[in-house]
Amino acid sequence: MGFLRGTVITFFSIILFVFLFFMSLTVVLSSSLSYDTLQPALKSYAGDILQGFVNNGENIFSAENRVYMENYCSIQSEYKFIYDNYSFVIPCETIEQGKDAIISYAADNFVNQIYYTKYNCEFWQCVKNSTMPFVLISEKAKDYWQSKFLLFVGLSIVIFALIFFISKNRPTTFIVTGILLIVSALPFRKLHWILAFIPEKFSGIFSAFFTKAHSVFVIILIIGIVFIVWGILCKIFELKMEFGEEDSKGEEQGKRDLSNLRYKKKYK
Repeated sequence: MGFLRGTVITFFSIILFVFLFFMSLTVVLSSSLSYDTLQPALKSYAGDILQGFVNNGENIFSAENRVYMENYCSIQSEYKFIYDNYSFVIPCETIEQGKDAIISYAADNFVNQIYYTKYNCEFWQCVKNSTMPFVLISEKAKDYWQSKFLLFVGLSIVIFALIFFISKNRPTTFIVTGILLIVSALPFRKLHWILAFIPEKFSGIFSAFFTKAHSVFVIILIIGIVFIVWGILCKIFELKMEFGEEDSKGEEQGKRDLSNLRYKKKYK
């Protein structure tokens, strides 16, 4: 029976580790994809794209078109144009400040539109059917990963509860879970080594997905330490947490005492 119990606990512990890893991953992605966190990296990325078109003289930011924009501003207060199905409105005050100001303003506008675009499809269907999967850096992506985080939190709690009630050494369950929490978050402590495998032109946008990785690691590390300390304290003070078993033992002892009392009365 002890071998079977140990095998089941080991199996559930492996599952718990997998769930905790994906819990860490999804909370890193969802927190990194908040607009305030993502916007600086995306603005730089969008600015590079727009700047590349300027250097080739192929878009609205070319020198010839800037002259046209300035002339247009003599009769209007803002300039409107469409680029790759995205509409832009640039105030003439910005146009008067030159190319860099125009690109910076357009990049801000571009990022805002990409992030808050409403997609009428499932997340992965949107990714699959898009030529440029901007959905990956949108509010829809943040909500998607947040929902998966909550799912893995729930699954982790369920598996932890199963291990807790199956195990006879319940303080150890807290210690082991704390260790699993810390180990599952270790890959997110530093992700610089991954960037070595990413092309340089994509490294900036890739790193934006893991901006909050270290912060999440620290939080999970603290939670893991709390679990470990609690388990150790329970061992020190011999808190076995066998409340269910103690109740059942008390009931069995009461029944035995009552039975013995009846037996004595019968044969007096």
